[in-house]
Amino acid sequence: MTVIEWPADPAKLKPQQQLLLSTIRLEVIKSTGLHVGTGVFTQFQVTSEIGINAILTNRHVLASGQQFFVLFRRRTSESFIIDAGVRVQLAPPLATFVEHPSPDVDLAAIVLPPLANLKLPDDSRPGAITLPDSLFSAEAADKLQVGEELAMIGYPIGLYDNVHNLPVVRFGKLATLYSIDFNGKPEFLVDIGAFKGSSGSPILVLNVGAYGTDEGLSFGTRIMWLGMVWGGQVLRRGVASAPAPIPTAVDPLDSADHIPLNIAHCLKAREILVAKDHFISVLRGMNLLPSAAAPAQ
Repeated sequence: MTVIEWPADPAKLKPQQQLLLSTIRLEVIKSTGLHVGTGVFTQFQVTSEIGINAILTNRHVLASGQQFFVLFRRRTSESFIIDAGVRVQLAPPLATFVEHPSPDVDLAAIVLPPLANLKLPDDSRPGAITLPDSLFSAEAADKLQVGEELAMIGYPIGLYDNVHNLPVVRFGKLATLYSIDFNGKPEFLVDIGAFKGSSGSPILVLNVGAYGTDEGLSFGTRIMWLGMVWGGQVLRRGVASAPAPIPTAVDPLDSADHIPLNIAHCLKAREILVAKDHFISVLRGMNLLPSAAAPAQ
């Protein structure tokens, strides 16, 4: 099989490739079996010179987990190797698990050492691209109207390209005004099928080419990080359930009396950015902040 390589320099990657490399498959072993969720590579900027690598996901993805695994991608100094990846178990001291201090915010982080300092079991080096905070602009996001096409990157029903360790990208529509907090919470809805494995998936505006704005038709590339999927709803015998965390168990689909509504409940990116300050405070309290950290590469 021909080895596929993508440039290690993000500037040489297409925007879509960068986004694919910013997500990672999370596998959690619980008492009920294998559970799958989506993680997003990010960085906690402690100071202007110190950053901490982390994987963001939903709290419920990790809850009650007995063992935790990720599928890392390999990289060299010149390229990302697009193959099946390397499955690595995450446990202290390699990884530190922290949760958002508010039980109402379904968010957690897996804090990692600088990837440049890590070696995978096959002696290769892991690689990832962090999803930068700069992709979120409250001013631009608040101008979005219902019906805006959005992308969701993740592992619905655990599905992914297991030969190349790449996630699945699905598209849907903004179902509520982003400028107004849905039901008074820092959330919004997306008309999209969010199934088991979609928990933690980033939601983005991903326009390449022509797209509409308040000023008319624009051309170019527009990428905005709007938030993260956390929950959904189903119809049970004709009655809509209350919003709840999306299940993560990889098992047969629910019976006919549990019909997904194809509505994803999403945490707004602004809440995620605020949460980073909470995570930094938690890490300080645990005396786990390093004196220096390198960006993920």
